[in-house]
Amino acid sequence: MGTKDLGTQNVCLLLKLIHRLHNADSSAWAQWVRQRACVATLKGDLHGTHWEVLRTLLPLYQAITSVELGNGQNTLFWNDVWTGEDAFSDRFPALYSHCQDQEITVAQAMQSGLEGNFVRRLSSQAADQLQQIRCIMGDTVLTNESDKRISPFCIAPGRLDALAIYRMLKSRDCQPNESSVFVWNSAAPPRVKLFVWLLVQGRIQCRTNLFRKGILDSTTCEVCNQGDENPEHIISGCPIAVSFWTAVGVDVPPSRPTSELHQTTCPDHIPKEHFGMFLALCSWQLWKRRNAVVFRHEAPQLRQLIADCKKEAQLWRCRLKPERRSVIDAWVLFRLQVFALFLYHIKYLDTCIEY
Repeated sequence: MGTKDLGTQNVCLLLKLIHRLHNADSSAWAQWVRQRACVATLKGDLHGTHWEVLRTLLPLYQAITSVELGNGQNTLFWNDVWTGEDAFSDRFPALYSHCQDQEITVAQAMQSGLEGNFVRRLSSQAADQLQQIRCIMGDTVLTNESDKRISPFCIAPGRLDALAIYRMLKSRDCQPNESSVFVWNSAAPPRVKLFVWLLVQGRIQCRTNLFRKGILDSTTCEVCNQGDENPEHIISGCPIAVSFWTAVGVDVPPSRPTSELHQTTCPDHIPKEHFGMFLALCSWQLWKRRNAVVFRHEAPQLRQLIADCKKEAQLWRCRLKPERRSVIDAWVLFRLQVFALFLYHIKYLDTCIEY
């Protein structure tokens, strides 16, 4: 009958309240709350069941937002996305499992360090991840400005689009179809599921979408300079994307809309179980490689892209049941074999040309 789900609608409106807390300049109520509690955790001199409800929504809010770091006082070190495109809890799961204080803010971590924040004995993998985090912290500089929350659901500074969030949440809960199963039933991290949902809807922040909003004056892809950068171009049309899908042996036609990504045929050499998760992983890494080229001026190297996929796949092993983790091992082993064969053919072709 077109009647909205009031429970889901209430969640969307409460997310707007949480977002207002992180943009206190325009709200006297938000400034009052900041004087009584930590905005990052909503813990402090705040009492009542409504505050408990807001606290339960913090993981969802963290999944749909990222942080432009300022003083780091309102940003959680482990669970907010404040550097790169993943939260540290997802990027360094082994070290996170050893952490004793998982609600430390970035400011607290930078001031006091991470010493004493873990159990006494770290595994070798956790120790390696701790070293990586220390390198990131060494390159991080805090300022006197407040942290700024950004989100693909922002319609204006300090405002979230509750309608878009509502549609996203309802698409997860509605009658199952191939597209929703592909997006929401995989074991990918929540942030990657959100990205895939935006990709399927054609709403990722590519140049064609930014041009339509009047933010950019050109739609040309900055990676290849050979076409308009729309979602299909990033995932399957750009030369590095074409080379990537060829290297892993998956047929993704450049002309296929991203809304039909779930219709991709699983080849015989890749386990069919969790193939949707495999496509999500590959699409996510193609997007991250595009961002690395555009924002960090890195080279669009196929070798680095496949290495990133391998590294990310190993981090996702813990998201599967122990008896299913061999699927990830099969992905990694196959990628290594295919890429070695791919490099061999390239080297052989170069030799023939020189001859």
